[in-house]
Amino acid sequence: MLVDMRTPLITLFPALLLALPVTASAQAEPPIYRGQDAAGNPRYSDQPSAGEPFQLEPLNRVQPTSSTPAFERSPAENARRSVTITAPANGTVVGHAMLGVTVRVEIEGALQAGEQYRCLHNGRVVASLRSDRSCWVPLPERGEQQLQVVLYSAAGTTLLHSEAVVVYVQRHHLPVSR
Repeated sequence: MLVDMRTPLITLFPALLLALPVTASAQAEPPIYRGQDAAGNPRYSDQPSAGEPFQLEPLNRVQPTSSTPAFERSPAENARRSVTITAPANGTVVGHAMLGVTVRVEIEGALQAGEQYRCLHNGRVVASLRSDRSCWVPLPERGEQQLQVVLYSAAGTTLLHSEAVVVYVQRHHLPVSR
């Protein structure tokens, strides 16, 4: 790039900004090290002397899917197909001793090549529907939990979904045994 000495510096500033490397988002995260203290408890640090390198799972920054995903097929094509959660019932309370629920569905219409039904917990896929039209959904968290069954195409796009069912998980805090 030839620069005329008469060119004001202000016109060169945007070009200089574009030439700079991206810094904030492109920087690598500092390494994390995992070791154990004298009692055998895990200890994490940014110091290499703390133990072995440890890779943290990336944070989930994806928002849960809405209860009305976009469809790949037209509504007329999907009108002949349906999926309905028959158990658990909407508003079911899941007790502290239950680690999850079996979701049972009623399906109308046949699967096409490559299509799959998947069970969702709070908008995230947690299981595939089994041949008996059920799936096991673990419920580790307390409070309101949303369950849904979605039909995906071979390309992974949403074709059909059930109405969401809400269950309420109760977990008791048990005293720590010493």
